[in-house]
Amino acid sequence: MMAPRSYTLVSANDHEDLEDHPHHKSSNSNSNSASARLGLPLEEHHVTPRHPPAAYHHMEQVRHLTWFDSFYDGKHGIIAAFDRDAVLAGNRFMWRFLRTAVMFWMASIMYWILGVVDYKYSTEESIVDDIFGVYTLLLGALFAVLSIRGRQAMLVQHVAVTSEGIRVDNGTMVTVTIPFEHVVKINVVPYRFCCQTHEGLPTVTVHRAAAPLEQLCFQKTKTLELYGILRAQEFADLVMAMKQSQDSGTYEGLDEQRLELSTLSQPEAV
Repeated sequence: MMAPRSYTLVSANDHEDLEDHPHHKSSNSNSNSASARLGLPLEEHHVTPRHPPAAYHHMEQVRHLTWFDSFYDGKHGIIAAFDRDAVLAGNRFMWRFLRTAVMFWMASIMYWILGVVDYKYSTEESIVDDIFGVYTLLLGALFAVLSIRGRQAMLVQHVAVTSEGIRVDNGTMVTVTIPFEHVVKINVVPYRFCCQTHEGLPTVTVHRAAAPLEQLCFQKTKTLELYGILRAQEFADLVMAMKQSQDSGTYEGLDEQRLELSTLSQPEAV
């Protein structure tokens, strides 16, 4: 497993001091770029960090979590949201499918070249080669479309841990919730692409118990992969801590009023 990454938060007063700094004005484009990588609108690159509800501060895995994603503001049941490097995750996901598309396109070119060669000896074989060339060309186009759609999904994805389980939102279209009791284990590993390991892009694999209909197909577990979560190990630790609390009977349900997301202008005094 990857070691947890550390982050330094900047307070609101520090932001005011930075506005007057000569290097700050010249780095606005860098700030906008960084905010876009977190999936935030460009106008929100100076937002106040969000904090978990006070009702969960007794948990060590929750106490020090902060995030900047405003997607879950005002939503009930949110324990903690997790910022993502949406741009990097989207690009890696896109190239993963484009690699397959390029392989099919290369195969299509080879079939057409073979068709030209076979035309000297057999017209029928040349036609078959052309048909396979068109077929592989269409398969490559399919994977190209999937790569674009996958990148779009990565850019609008948001991840949070709620009082019920893991919540994954793809914009406003799809919401997936995995209850804690269905979570079997979570693995956090670096993203691997083309025999290379990318430490800056962790991959979180959530293993969950299969549904009854899936078990009829001899599937005991299903997996969900999440890309680009900046504090991936802390995400895994929190989910497993909530699962253990629920399994041991120490988890207490809280009413919706206490579960409201608390957005604090200043970090709580220790």
